[in-house]
Order: sequence, then C-alpha cells, then structure tokens
Amino acid sequence: MEEYLSAREAQRRSKQGVLPEETLPAADIARRMFFAGCACLPIFWILATATYWHDAKEDPDLRYWVRRCAVGAATSTLLFVTWVAVFRCKYEDWHLEGLLVD
Repeated sequence: MEEYLSAREAQRRSKQGVLPEETLPAADIARRMFFAGCACLPIFWILATATYWHDAKEDPDLRYWVRRCAVGAATSTLLFVTWVAVFRCKYEDWHLEGLLVD
C-alpha cells in the first residue's frame, strides 16, 4: 500500500511541476560544470564554486572538481580584467577607436 501511495504522490508531484530530488551526486554535477566552463562559459565555474564550496570539505572527489572550477574562474577573471586594462590603455595607439560605441 505504501508503494502505491508513494507512486501516486510522485505522479501528483510530477503533474504539479515539482522536480524530484537531485539524482546525480554533487561531484558529477561539479565535473559537468567544470567541462561546461572549459567550453568558454566560465560562469559555470563561478556557479559550481559558489554552490559546492562548503560541501567540498567532506567529499574528496567533489573537492577536486570544485578546486578546479575555482582555479578556472580565477584564471579567466584575471585574464579578462588584464585584457580590459590593456585595451583601455592602448586602443588609441593601436588605432582601434572604431570598435568603441559612441
């Protein structure tokens, strides 16, 4: 009887749009977010780091992927800030005024 009730409850929840609990381990999700960040979407690295930072203390596999995401996010942020600073200082010398929006 309990199985029937839980199946009915699951069916009711799916009709209401309630998502089931997380089915993948956090380490797998962090790993997927790391590879998504490698596809030139570093926002995934920031999100994975912010989401799993506190949980990574207990799980060594999760800690591995969260650290990689944190290093990737820091590196990409540093490169972007460096590029912006160099462009702001040198765009006139390189005759790139046409790239600026008036």
